[in-house]
Amino acid sequence: MNFSNLLSKIARTNKTQKYIIFGLLAASVMQSTVCALLLLKKPIIIERVNQKTPVALSVEEDKRSKEEILEFIKKSIKFRFNSEILKKNLRDWISKKELQFREFEQKQLKQNGIFQEVLIREVTLNDKGNFQIHAERLIRSEKAKGIIDFVVIAKINTVNRTIKNPYGLILERVSLKSKSKKENES
Repeated sequence: MNFSNLLSKIARTNKTQKYIIFGLLAASVMQSTVCALLLLKKPIIIERVNQKTPVALSVEEDKRSKEEILEFIKKSIKFRFNSEILKKNLRDWISKKELQFREFEQKQLKQNGIFQEVLIREVTLNDKGNFQIHAERLIRSEKAKGIIDFVVIAKINTVNRTIKNPYGLILERVSLKSKSKKENES
């Protein structure tokens, strides 16, 4: 075997090894970049209600869609006013002060033999950041039934999302909107 053939064989082997090393280096840099990008993403927290139905809760709790907020308001207003709603998990949806008002109101209605139910017609956001809710109050007793239109102003706050309150919102305050003189005249 010639010395020159041996040197050319070693040179080819060295060249092949250089290409393999550069390829592996590029692959490791790419994997490191992908790992870094995945580490910078916010994780998704998954909590299970039971073994069959998982509920995924995103970490980005500050971002709530308009539909989610409107759905929360519709449900929480019904929880606040409907007579036949159980008290069970209301503290997850309604503030303590509103719960006290609800209990007092429901006690008065029960003493008079009256049940009420609320039907939401429209929910809008006003200039002050509160929600204006146009609704109908269905009132029934043993002898009579009636429907009363009313408008309430609701203020909501954010809380941590839980299984009992997946919206992460709480109904802070509800007040009856008083009619202005122009509305009374028309």
